[in-house]
Order: sequence, then C-alpha cells, then structure tokens
Amino acid sequence: PLRPASSAIVPCADVDRDAWPGDPAAPDGDARRADFPAYELRLDYAWTMPAGATDKAQLRFAGDELVYDAPTDGQHCVIRDALRGTVVGWRDARAHGDVAGLQAGRKYEATLTLRHEDAAFLETLRDSECWLDLALKDEVAVPVYGTRQAAYRNDNRTGKFKDVRLAPGDGKVAFAAPPAESALPKEAKEGDVLVGSASVCRSQTHAEGPSRRPAADLWYYVPPRSKNTKDKKAAPKKKNETEPLVDAAAARRARALLGDALSAGLDDAASVKLANATADAHVSKLKKEASTLEDAAFRALGAAVVAYDSSKARD
Repeated sequence: PLRPASSAIVPCADVDRDAWPGDPAAPDGDARRADFPAYELRLDYAWTMPAGATDKAQLRFAGDELVYDAPTDGQHCVIRDALRGTVVGWRDARAHGDVAGLQAGRKYEATLTLRHEDAAFLETLRDSECWLDLALKDEVAVPVYGTRQAAYRNDNRTGKFKDVRLAPGDGKVAFAAPPAESALPKEAKEGDVLVGSASVCRSQTHAEGPSRRPAADLWYYVPPRSKNTKDKKAAPKKKNETEPLVDAAAARRARALLGDALSAGLDDAASVKLANATADAHVSKLKKEASTLEDAAFRALGAAVVAYDSSKARD
C-alpha cells in the first residue's frame, strides 16, 4: 500500500471547457447564474521497483470498481520514470492493466487526477491510498497440513497433507499455514499482502502441466519481522570488566593528599589510584631520607600520609 507523497487541489486549467454551467432560471444578478469552475486533485505516489518482482506493475485505487458511478470525474493516472521524467504508462477508471518494462531498483512516480466541482469534497480524498500489485519472480512455498492443529504447530513430521483419492463429488479439507519467514521476499514489508493460489494435481509427478488445477485462493498479510525472542544465556563477565565503586570519603582524602593541581581532571577512581602510589612513595622517602629532612618537613609529610591512610602510621 502507498500513501500520497504530495497532493494539490487546483482549478482546472481550461476555465471555459471545465466549468459547470450556472442556473439560467435564477434571477438576474443571482450568483447561481454564473458558471462555476471545476477543481482537480492531484495525488503523487512514489515507489522503487524491488529486485524480487518482474518488470510489470499494476496500480489500484479506491473506487476503481465504481467506474461510471464514481463520485469524481477524471480518475486518470500517469506513471513516470522519476529520474528521467518520461511517461512509461497510464491508466484510468476503465483501463488499468499492467505497466511493463519497469527496471528493478529504479524509482517511479504515479500522478492520479480526480475532478469534482466541490473543492471541499476533494479535500477529503487527499490521503487516498494506492495499492501497487507486483508479480514475484519466484514462488513462495506454503506448507499444507491435514488438520488445523498440525497447521498451527507446523507439524511437518506427522501432520503434512497426504495424497488422497477422491471420487466425483467428494471433498477433502486442507489447512494452509503461514510461509516460513525465510521464504518471504526480502522486500516484503509489514502490511504487504501476498496473493496466490493452492493447486491440486493427479500426483506429485504431475505437479506441473495440464493436470494442475487451482483449488483455492491464498492471502497472507505480512506481519512484523520476528524479534527472535528465544532465551539467551548471559555472557560471562570478563575480569576487571567493571571498576569497583570508589568510596566518596576515600576520594576526598585522595584529592586532599594530591592537591588541586594533581587531582584536576581525574575521576574518583583515578584519584585514589594515584594517591595510593603517592602515599607509598612518601613512605619510602621518609624511610630513606629521615636523617636529612628537617623536622618540620618530616612531620608535615608524615601527617599527610597518615591522614590519607592511617594504617601507614606503623610504617
């Protein structure tokens, strides 16, 4: 399904020809005596031809089945190559066959024109949808089962529909299940409709040819793609994958030891790590240079280390 990419309501170009005649019985000077113009609504649609489709496309619009009973006039559509601007096809309410020769991956545009004397009425049609019918290059396999339960659970082991011999007038019920998601065309989107048929034949060896007869129409509305919600085992965490939380008090002590110049731009974990290394370096210096340090410097350096980590007082 397509929605208009753009739309416009304008008066018809030929005012003389495309005007509705006024009421000649109306009194002179009455506005109803004057001709009044018709308006046209232009709806622009766009799409890209998918690789999985043939070179043909067909456009269908709401109201196609009404033909002469449609509430609007015109109902003319022109299909163009979006890049070149050349016309590649057209259709109206009575003729809406395939547009052939379309190229995969190429962008196309369609402009639908609807006419009516009331612009307000056309305003209600601005978002009219268009259905783009495409023929697939490859068939989509649909599994068929002998019972409803087998179709529900895709029981391919015991529930597949088996060959049956039917006498004239006999019937046999078969149940079609949704096709596998992997079998859907890559271009199929949520909301698209796949249309096909199930056929019967004399035997599997006659699956193709004159013995094959359509038995039922099949419609499949493409749902959202699977989210693959199967339970998954959580991956084991790697060592040191997350850093342990740093105590706020330890971070404050670390910044006090380092000072603003060294701790600027560091997070709490980095500040504590640097402070630990600095405290160890201070303890080593106190041990090696105790005899050469002045008493005031020795006491200040030792007090700073102990204030940061009281356990180092023993050192």
